[in-house]
Amino acid sequence: MVNSLKQDTMAAVHLVDESLALSLTSAIGYFTDRNPDYDGELRSYLPSKSSSYSLVPRPILWEYNSQDAVNTFAVLEVVRELTTLENPDARRSYVEPA
Repeated sequence: MVNSLKQDTMAAVHLVDESLALSLTSAIGYFTDRNPDYDGELRSYLPSKSSSYSLVPRPILWEYNSQDAVNTFAVLEVVRELTTLENPDARRSYVEPA
């Protein structure tokens, strides 16, 4: 990432394949060989979508957060390469000033 720019991973994913569901889990499974179900242990502490993350023990939350960041970056690396190969100006669609 260049200073003062931010990248929207899901916008980049949609640019490559607009039929793919806009979720990180879908993108991980489609673009990488990483496990898209990295939040399994976390979900066992969250009985509903409205449950607070304060219910999750910190070590599990830290592991989830680190995997979330690593997976997001892994997807973005692949998508960035694909969009640049197809159209060098395509990055303008998902990179903007911070």
